[in-house]
Amino acid sequence: MKKILLPLVLSIVPAVANADSSFSYDAFGASYSRNVVPDEDLNQDLIANEFGASVTKELQNQWYLGVAASQSVVDETVSDGNYNYDLELTATGLNVSLGRYFPQTEQLDLFVNAGLAHINSELEVSVSGFSISDEFMLTALSASFGARILLDRAGTFEVSPALGLSWDDQSEETDMGLGVSFAVNLTEQFATYADASASINDENYSYGVGFRVYY
Repeated sequence: MKKILLPLVLSIVPAVANADSSFSYDAFGASYSRNVVPDEDLNQDLIANEFGASVTKELQNQWYLGVAASQSVVDETVSDGNYNYDLELTATGLNVSLGRYFPQTEQLDLFVNAGLAHINSELEVSVSGFSISDEFMLTALSASFGARILLDRAGTFEVSPALGLSWDDQSEETDMGLGVSFAVNLTEQFATYADASASINDENYSYGVGFRVYY
């Protein structure tokens, strides 16, 4: 389920802070994303609709703490050529992360963070009047590296590319992904954004929208 639920990635920042940051790391946020997982066996895409909420808090010495909660829902009918299966999956996740940012210029910060997530999933499969349900849990580790870039001196437009790694205790595989978000800071306290990400290991991808309230 890592491929449906976990985002982006990263490692180590080879840089030293040399400027005051123009960015805020104190924020509440909410988001919606659509995660697409192609299934070669079924010859169709599985779609997960995910809703999330998050809060970040800047600590001392350019460190920041983040907590995020999400719920992802898959409601699909799939076929193996002989039978149609109704697939319902609900996955609820909680992620805690610790990061540090590295100001480079007035319009550029680099950042790195590491996260720990716990995900609880409920699956029900129905076919020809019969249904089977199951519950399972996984723990995932993630690391990410990226940048926050102001595109104009007024600070209205921001782009943030990122690279990341994730691993979970169910598949015991490491996934690498790339992502980018584009934000519009409508006021000093409010921003809206759109983002997209894709796995490097396979054909999974996601896209979504959200907003942040800085405090």
